Amino acid sequence: MAEFIDQHELYTLKRDGRFLIAELLTAHLVMSTSACRGGLHADIQYLVNHQSCEGKGHDARFALIEQLGEAGYHRAVCTERDLPPDGVALMGTAANMNYATRVVKTHAELRVCAVVTAGVEANAGCAGDRPCGTRKMANGAPHTRARSTRWCSSIGRSRRGR
Repeated sequence: MAEFIDQHELYTLKRDGRFLIAELLTAHLVMSTSACRGGLHADIQYLVNHQSCEGKGHDARFALIEQLGEAGYHRAVCTERDLPPDGVALMGTAANMNYATRVVKTHAELRVCAVVTAGVEANAGCAGDRPCGTRKMANGAPHTRARSTRWCSSIGRSRRGR
């Protein structure tokens, strides 16, 4: 059963199992790193983050993504949630959506709602992480994985002498 975790005149945000779904109720300019709807778009209706795998040892899900390809997996997830694929910016993570938390901050007319997850140690990454390797997808496209945040943090601290 879906749990509404934030409601606003511009969007609704709900958690439903392994999914977090923001429905945009008005036109938004969305910048996303979604594999299929990444970039800057004015026609996105839904922002979806979901637990697409476990932190480690979840090769079956990777095999499914590899078999379907990024676009096919995007369509499959949208179909599972009964959402229009062309209107969805989809993200996947190993983080459990049950542990996501919401923080809202406002200043004047600006309102920012951040939904964050934490705790994944095996394949989490952060902006600026150096790649640790590349695997080929079934279609020959490279799939680059970043080193884990934990590894980057410890390397970063040792370089800075902290």
